[in-house]
Amino acid sequence: MSTTTKDAAYGRLREGGLRPNARKNLKVAAFMAPILIFALLFVYYPFLKTLVNSLCAVNDKGEILRFVGLENFKYVFGRNDFKKALRNSIVITLINVPITLVLTISLALLATKKRKLSPVYETMFTLPMAVSMSAACMIFKSMFSPTLGWVNAFFGTNLGWFESRDTALYTCIILTVWMGIGFDFLLFQSAFRGIPRHIMEAAELDGAGFFTRVFKIQLPMISSTIFYVMCTNTVLAMMTSGPMIIITQGGPSRATTTLMYMMFSSGYGSSNYGLAAVVSMVAFVLTFGFTLVSFVYERKKVLSVKYTARKRTTDIVVSVVAIALGLVLIFPVIYCVLGAFKTPAEFLSPRLLPSSFAYTQNFKDAMHQAPMLRYMLNSLIMATLGTVVRLVFSICAAFALTHYEFRGKNFCFFLILGTMMMPGDTLLITNYVTVSRLGLLNTYLGMCITGFVSASQMFMLRQKFLSVPKDLRYAAMIDGCGDLRYILTILMPICKPIITTLFVQSFITIWNAYLWPLIITASAPDMRTIMVGITKLNSWEDTNYQLVLAGVTISLIPSFILFVIMRRNMAKGGTEGSLVG
Repeated sequence: MSTTTKDAAYGRLREGGLRPNARKNLKVAAFMAPILIFALLFVYYPFLKTLVNSLCAVNDKGEILRFVGLENFKYVFGRNDFKKALRNSIVITLINVPITLVLTISLALLATKKRKLSPVYETMFTLPMAVSMSAACMIFKSMFSPTLGWVNAFFGTNLGWFESRDTALYTCIILTVWMGIGFDFLLFQSAFRGIPRHIMEAAELDGAGFFTRVFKIQLPMISSTIFYVMCTNTVLAMMTSGPMIIITQGGPSRATTTLMYMMFSSGYGSSNYGLAAVVSMVAFVLTFGFTLVSFVYERKKVLSVKYTARKRTTDIVVSVVAIALGLVLIFPVIYCVLGAFKTPAEFLSPRLLPSSFAYTQNFKDAMHQAPMLRYMLNSLIMATLGTVVRLVFSICAAFALTHYEFRGKNFCFFLILGTMMMPGDTLLITNYVTVSRLGLLNTYLGMCITGFVSASQMFMLRQKFLSVPKDLRYAAMIDGCGDLRYILTILMPICKPIITTLFVQSFITIWNAYLWPLIITASAPDMRTIMVGITKLNSWEDTNYQLVLAGVTISLIPSFILFVIMRRNMAKGGTEGSLVG
């Protein structure tokens, strides 16, 4: 577009009563203020508050009594339970991150080329992302039960996988690895498909074999995606607490106590905010350290290795292998649905299939024992409100960062990105106190307010907005189209796939949330979400597994429906928002 045309466009801005610069500053403030305010209130403030608490004596109300320096750290570091928790968190991270990385990259390579059966096994590979942590915990507890579990029946053993000091932690790791496969696979698949086709065709013409293409071309070209996944998985692994809270309670003999479980039990459970603050800071430092190491290795391009083996596979072989792997991945979900239709007598047998799918008493009992419909309504309101607000904040911030030049632009950008380095679980206690003081306990707003800021969403939208030609905006401005109208009628339709992806991802994530809704609605049982509600069908001493599985099956229906409907747009959106080096 010519300079004259641009001047005409910007001339539209002078028609108002304010000067162009003042008008621009007001617009920038309107777009950036929401995400910055909530980032400061629910990320940076609780982080600084946690840091201060770790250096002070704090009473059971969270009030600072006096400065004690490093005395809290000396006290915590001398505790055996802290040493055990620290070891367990590091072990989980060191095992979870590389295994998940290798598995998801391998699955993505299988699904890189489109085949007739691609939609089938791609759906299988991504399905775990639709299962919540609480639902997965209920499923795995049933599968690994020492007396009624299918795993022991299959292998002919009688191990108490979650009850034994030798196996409990590693069984929890299996659960967390399974939980992380779906979304990581989607990212890697999108990144691989984003590699220009002519590069791969040229490599094949030059005689490069499969492994040569993978290690010399594909992996180096998606190194930024690998780095992103490594960083996010490191944070998630270090923050692991779900299986410990829901299944093991940190046992047996602290075998599964992690830093996050210790923070939760000491801070929320015992009101020992000083100890919880110290544990939170240690978790943050470790997370930052692991991420920094990942960054160094990514910058050194260690993935660019020489490998010359050659091997060709046929579409049929790849499809068969992919379907087999897909069945393994979705087996926990299959096991859950089938178990929900079993009679109590059938559940005592190792038989996988129920005698009839007409037996629905388990579902009726689950609905009778807990108000499942009310729980689902609570989850629906929380997920919808949280997703819409988060997406609106991210779109506004991404638009301002891509379409305006203003003082402090880079500072604002990195301020938002910095929230990714501060895991929400480490800020849990301080945010609980803040929400309590705001009078938002047991409210829908309180259930989702801490999740209104999403740096990853803002970043992916920013990358997509940068690819939209600026001439479209100049032309819209000449026609009298304001920023809001431009966003709604031009920018969002162009970016529909990536926005759809982020909407589905965010909805499923918030719908599946467990820990924050658990503590924020503790005093109001009628405000529980479905993911909290299904855990109330379970007790450690006496578990009616078929009843629990029926409740889990009910909880999975909405996210599965949304996942299947939006699956195609999610694949497109993942491609557009993927990080390719």
